[in-house]
Amino acid sequence: MSTMRSRRQTERMFSLQAADGATAALNNAKESRDAVQETLQAVNEMLANLSTSDLLRRLEETLADAEREVEGGLRPRLQDMEEKEEAQRRRLTSINLDMDRVLADIANLEEILRTIPSGCFNNPPIEEA
Repeated sequence: MSTMRSRRQTERMFSLQAADGATAALNNAKESRDAVQETLQAVNEMLANLSTSDLLRRLEETLADAEREVEGGLRPRLQDMEEKEEAQRRRLTSINLDMDRVLADIANLEEILRTIPSGCFNNPPIEEA
């Protein structure tokens, strides 16, 4: 019984670790998304303050640089974080299924134990002389 409890505790620990990993992946994805939004907001603010064609050209270059940064650095990072989050969620689901099976096995064993008569001492010898 204590080994089953220990196993349940271990599985719960893994489950919590998987949940923490999924949460961290989600937070990283949100941070990446926020960084992209801040960059685009800054570019839009610059566009609103334009007064000459030279400024417009520089702003277009800045916007192009920001888009390259988003596509080259932030979007792959966001995608990687989303993939890690999904992997953690799959692991968490698997651990939960394992825990459900173990709990069902424990319940089954407890039911078997309750049905065994208390005076049943038909134990075969361990070693024959």
